[in-house]
Amino acid sequence: MRRVLTFALLAVWHLANGQEVKPSGSFLSDSTKIGEELLYSLSVSYPEDWDVVFPDSLYDFSPFEINAKDYFFTKTEKGISFDSAVYNISTFEIDSVQYLGLPIFILQDGDSLRLAASRDSIVLNHVVTQIPDSLALLDNTVFRNVPLQFNYPYLVFGLSTFIIILIIVLLVFGKQLQRKYLLYKLKKAHGKFVLRFQGILSQPEYHFEHTLLEWKKYMERLEKWPYTKLTTKEIASLNEDKFVVKALMEIDKAIYSTRAADKVEDRFSDLLSYCDQRYNSRVEQIKYGTSN
Repeated sequence: MRRVLTFALLAVWHLANGQEVKPSGSFLSDSTKIGEELLYSLSVSYPEDWDVVFPDSLYDFSPFEINAKDYFFTKTEKGISFDSAVYNISTFEIDSVQYLGLPIFILQDGDSLRLAASRDSIVLNHVVTQIPDSLALLDNTVFRNVPLQFNYPYLVFGLSTFIIILIIVLLVFGKQLQRKYLLYKLKKAHGKFVLRFQGILSQPEYHFEHTLLEWKKYMERLEKWPYTKLTTKEIASLNEDKFVVKALMEIDKAIYSTRAADKVEDRFSDLLSYCDQRYNSRVEQIKYGTSN
């Protein structure tokens, strides 16, 4: 019913004005080539109270493809409006003569009426007029050595990115990483010392003075005190642990006395236990940031 009413309105307007609503479409050139851009013009005159729509890029322009579209402002005079557009199109078909007749669409009450322009033709100029049966190909198998070029921009970009990420990581996790590294070194050094010290004590006979020096060297690295340069009396003045001081004194007696040593192995075991105690204390200091 809507289409019937639309046609009726068109017929009434046509009879009243003595003029037919007929879109006009034509190519702006006589010939073209494959892939070459060409222009197609579309225009129409219609009553000013009509709603007219031109094809857009979603319309099927076969055998052509649309590249662009230029609109022109509507001109209205004495109740008649005039619209026009120019389409930039190309063809990739090989037909010698190709045709196109674009429509316009009249919108009314949610429906549309399609009015097409008369088809216009364009001639396709063929660049290759004759294809030979066979082609003579020229062989070129000479090896050419192409020197490799190092991509310095990629290198600079990669290094810059790495440095930036490294700086961010150090700023955010620097202290945490430093603590983990210190704990790793501390644990490794303590493990080596314990194995070496236990190995000495497991021997049937060992040199007391040399064993005591090994203990002092480790304590010097752990506590940052010059243990190797201090006597037992000086260590006693700095150390509040009477258990350790007693063990050192017993060892000194075994070193400097002509009497046989009495349970010196137990005193060295006491010193090893003290090392474990000081190691654990040092670990806690580093974990909670109370010491560097």
